[in-house]
Amino acid sequence: MPESDLDKYPDKTPWDEGPLSDLKEQESWTLKLDPHVVIFSRFKDKDHYFLMRKDNREPLEMDSSCARRLYQQLIAEGYKHDSPL
Repeated sequence: MPESDLDKYPDKTPWDEGPLSDLKEQESWTLKLDPHVVIFSRFKDKDHYFLMRKDNREPLEMDSSCARRLYQQLIAEGYKHDSPL
C-alpha cells in the first residue's frame, strides 16, 4: 500500500513552515514525556537530515521525512514540546 501524502509530509513539525514555524530557526527541538526526553537537531553536514537522541542513547541519523513521521508519532503518544528558556 503506497504512503499517503500525510504519511510522507506530516504537518506540525517545528522545522518546517506551518503552525510551529516560529520555532524553525532553533538548533534543536525537545519533546518530553516523563521520564523520557527526545531531542531532534539538524545534521550540520547534510541538508535534509536530522539527528534524533532519546534519553542518553546514541543519536540516530534520519532523513527529514523519517524525522517528521517520528515527531508526529511521539506527539500522538503524548510527548509535549519543551520550549527553550
